[in-house]
Amino acid sequence: METKDQTMTSVKVAETLLEGKSILFGGDKLAQINVVLDKKEFSLEELYKIIGCKMVEYVPLTVGNLNGKGCIWCDEEGMINKSAINKSASEVLGNQVHGGVLFGTILVTCHPEE
Repeated sequence: METKDQTMTSVKVAETLLEGKSILFGGDKLAQINVVLDKKEFSLEELYKIIGCKMVEYVPLTVGNLNGKGCIWCDEEGMINKSAINKSASEVLGNQVHGGVLFGTILVTCHPEE
């Protein structure tokens, strides 16, 4: 099941990850709509398709109330490929990455063992 949410905060992200769900922060493809997915594990092929890329980057959540709760999956070459800035993901998750900006579609998942 999927639910759409126009607003997302780090608190909502943490709560969603603790429920064993994932969050898709739509980039240019989904017009910045955030989708909660009832799934926490994805194959590489699924990640490529969901994010729309050929190479994914794994970024562990290490800052603030998201520390240790999951990870970010994004296009390794998003900035190089000139993907659109993902404003909603950057606002909520920017403190998790160097430079504070995320590009394209972003998937946030809890750790599979949780």
